[in-house]
Amino acid sequence: RTGVFPAPRRVAPPGPSLVAPHWRDMLETAPADPLTEYHLGVAQWHAGDVAQAVRSWERGLKLAPSRWPLLRCLAVADALAGDMARAAQRYAEAFEDLTEESRGGEPWTAAESALGREAMTALLAAG
Repeated sequence: RTGVFPAPRRVAPPGPSLVAPHWRDMLETAPADPLTEYHLGVAQWHAGDVAQAVRSWERGLKLAPSRWPLLRCLAVADALAGDMARAAQRYAEAFEDLTEESRGGEPWTAAESALGREAMTALLAAG
């Protein structure tokens, strides 16, 4: 009703994003916090507004205690824009942040495996 994601009760990887236009509208008017900016960026990306998605993730990054989800999104954007060196740097930062934050268990292991694979691919592509 308010467009604000409830604060998670425990630290965990971000869950699925809501990308329908009405959710995007709500997120655009919600108070800015890192989780909202993350999900707003995903919704904007899904709608094809790459530049605005990047701006949302960059805004969220300035506020985020947990930086890896936002860094990963920015790395994907960098890679698709052809800036493999910057993508590799952001992937490496994201992976380092994730491993420092990880609490163990299935969701964290899945995130570490997926992000590790993406980071290695980007680092190899960047040379």
